[in-house]
Amino acid sequence: GEDWLAPAEVYGQSARNLSELTALCDQWAGTGYRTIVCKAPFGTSAHGNRLMLPDEAIPPALQTWLTETWQQQGEVLVEPWLERIYDFSVQYERGNGNLKPLAYMTLINNTRGQFRGILTNGFCKGIDQAVKRFLMTPINNRPRVYQWYEEVLTANLASQLEAARFSGPLGVDAFVYRDPDGRIRLKPVCEINPRTTMGSLAHKLQSHNAPGSVGYFQILNKSQIKKRTTLSIPDFARELTERHSVTLTTADKPQIITGSFPLNDPLMAQTFLAVYHVRRSIQELPI
Repeated sequence: GEDWLAPAEVYGQSARNLSELTALCDQWAGTGYRTIVCKAPFGTSAHGNRLMLPDEAIPPALQTWLTETWQQQGEVLVEPWLERIYDFSVQYERGNGNLKPLAYMTLINNTRGQFRGILTNGFCKGIDQAVKRFLMTPINNRPRVYQWYEEVLTANLASQLEAARFSGPLGVDAFVYRDPDGRIRLKPVCEINPRTTMGSLAHKLQSHNAPGSVGYFQILNKSQIKKRTTLSIPDFARELTERHSVTLTTADKPQIITGSFPLNDPLMAQTFLAVYHVRRSIQELPI
């Protein structure tokens, strides 16, 4: 019922066949949402998502995907495609029966919501001021985005996790979007990832940032590296570290002021290279 949050009608609904899918598309078209996204109930990093464009017949590839998903998972989740402005995740840990929010991480996604990377020590930094004010509006002297997750979602999520007998790390993906009338709203639950997530890895990484420095954790695949350079993965990693050598603080436990380096062994990497960049400002990061 809070007008800054996404209304219930933009959340996913289940379609078990083509006729139910068509009915849902018609329903949302009547409220101004003409582009639709279909999601497999279980997927990874938005790669289980398919877009349906306005007035477009279902192409054969999408029909095949729908049929396979219905056969394997029994349903497809259907929801309107929203105009995303800012993506983030909330990292949780459940242990000893307690659920604790650990960190709020800025997600860097592509236009289809697929993962590109994560900012560390950068939540709400470098974003449009209207979006920052929207999230950080105080409620009882606490920014409402923190208040809502800590006082509303955490209690509801904890009861569900207890019923499922789940323990360990998990992440809740969310995003700020603009509705058809131009109003900014928050969709506070886009996905729930009950596992060690990229966000939880980034949360660990940010403890190595020097005070005031920000980081960018990204996963590059072989084709992305080839688009940037003709170098092999090992040569790309070597050039990256030579161009952006690491500078550390002089504390007993040194932290990273600036620098770029791989997180997995480039000599062993066949397909993916995890890279971490640290700079003094967001503007200097290679996003």
